[in-house]
Amino acid sequence: MTRLSSSLGLLVATGLTAGCFNLKDVQSGGLKCAPDRSCPDGFSCNLLDKLCYRNGIGGPSACTAAEAQAPFGPFAACTAPTSTSPGDLCDPVCQSGCPCNQRCQLLGDQLGHYSFACETPPTGTPLDNFQPCDPNNDLCKPGLRCLPPPPESTGCVAQCYRYCRQNSDCPLNSLCALSIDIVGQDSIPICTPPEVACNPALQTAAPACSSSLTGSTCYAFSRELPDQTMCDCTGTIVAGSDCTDLHSCMAGYECVAGKCRKVCLLQTGGLACAAGQTCVSLNSSTKYGTCQ
Repeated sequence: MTRLSSSLGLLVATGLTAGCFNLKDVQSGGLKCAPDRSCPDGFSCNLLDKLCYRNGIGGPSACTAAEAQAPFGPFAACTAPTSTSPGDLCDPVCQSGCPCNQRCQLLGDQLGHYSFACETPPTGTPLDNFQPCDPNNDLCKPGLRCLPPPPESTGCVAQCYRYCRQNSDCPLNSLCALSIDIVGQDSIPICTPPEVACNPALQTAAPACSSSLTGSTCYAFSRELPDQTMCDCTGTIVAGSDCTDLHSCMAGYECVAGKCRKVCLLQTGGLACAAGQTCVSLNSSTKYGTCQ
């Protein structure tokens, strides 16, 4: 059973006094949640009214079927466990803990104080994954956040990215492998753009990126998945210059060991490197390398 401290000020609506009591006699919604949002076994804390409800009885946060289908209704496709961090009032991935007409969104101020809290979305047509958006008028659907493109890139605008905890929270062919980084706080995971078949060495052979929402340049998917590719914003750091992010370099280049290096093809007859250079596998890729 969950530990209940006498200092937590739990209230019993059934009129029970301090001491031992039988949980079978406790009404659903008859106990206040502890400050850490814990409840006795068999109960869960409702973040709206801060009361403990028997599992399966959700209290005032339950939404009707019509509300669940509304553009700004609950985000029902969550497969990850519902949890929140200290200071957060709701869950951004599962979109739980908010009234039916609100969404759980990352809110903060210029002093670096950020947390997830419920907010009423602005009026307008809701936007889906990777659709262009306005950070000052965020119309992304619940579970998504309007984020500007990286500062070292060009050719992209702000887009809607989904919060996530695991790959299954993300759209098809996308992974939970990016993050929103906030100084002094933990990174907040978001989904990557989807995998796209293209050639990072021969940009002219990447027609799939010409109509992509996520960018017009082909890059290796990630350092962990160097054989897969994706379309991303075009990096602006030129060949041989210092870099940090994998996709921060100009088209046809990747950031390796802190430098923008030309992408080459490992297979025989592939795009060769300049005289005196060798095509070295990109993070153990079997397809792509960089000229070094």
